[in-house]
Amino acid sequence: MKDYLKKLKKLSSDISKIHKLATENSINSIANKALAVKDRIDKNNFIITVVGEFNRGKSTFINSLLGVDIIPTAIRPTTATINIIHYATSPSVRVHKSDGEIISLEFSSTSLMDYTSLVDFDSKSVKYIEIAYPIDYLKDGTTFVDTPGVNDMDQQRRDVTYGYMPNSDAVIFLFDIEAPFRKSEKKFLEERVLKSNVAQLFFVANKCDRLDDDEIDHSINEINKNLSYLYPEHEFEVYPLSARNALKMRLENNESGVSRNLFKD
Repeated sequence: MKDYLKKLKKLSSDISKIHKLATENSINSIANKALAVKDRIDKNNFIITVVGEFNRGKSTFINSLLGVDIIPTAIRPTTATINIIHYATSPSVRVHKSDGEIISLEFSSTSLMDYTSLVDFDSKSVKYIEIAYPIDYLKDGTTFVDTPGVNDMDQQRRDVTYGYMPNSDAVIFLFDIEAPFRKSEKKFLEERVLKSNVAQLFFVANKCDRLDDDEIDHSINEINKNLSYLYPEHEFEVYPLSARNALKMRLENNESGVSRNLFKD
């Protein structure tokens, strides 16, 4: 750990020198990027962005990883928001509006659902929603970005989502194992993910509780075949799982059940 922190400190110092050199020579684009990278290193954040089409179970998947049911799942495309989840010593929810206004909500398991269910709620007016929670899983600086369905976003939310991907340390793409690899998913991977230079890319096939083992194997093979076409130089492992069952087991403190459903062999 000491060696890791030493390397981070040196990397931060080296990037500071790049920032200084770029600033002195008025190369603003490089200076700004260097400053952003240094800020990330100094904060030691690890950003994981979860993407996929609407109704793939992204929010349930994140809830199951965190072990708390804090992100609403029964939502409509028109009320979906970008949710950023990070650690804090006390729970809070803050709505960051497009006009710069920040609204603090009283924290509860239903606060987000209640807010997005308001008659006058307009998702286009929300840049993102920040959720802070005292979860040990996030204590080391890990931050989750929960995105709306990539096929159901307006331009503003699309820009925010696409902006997070290249700045993420990992991107998790969720498929529905019952209907894997639609044309819109292929298009999104080709046009957005491949061009984002994502550091780590993982593929998850959710809802495997709805199929038997042979059907799961067939769907995974179909996904792998399409991924091989898109990424001929890479070999990815597709993880079949049931986020819904895993969350249920985790809330019941049944960790063996979590293992069977969250990372199914």
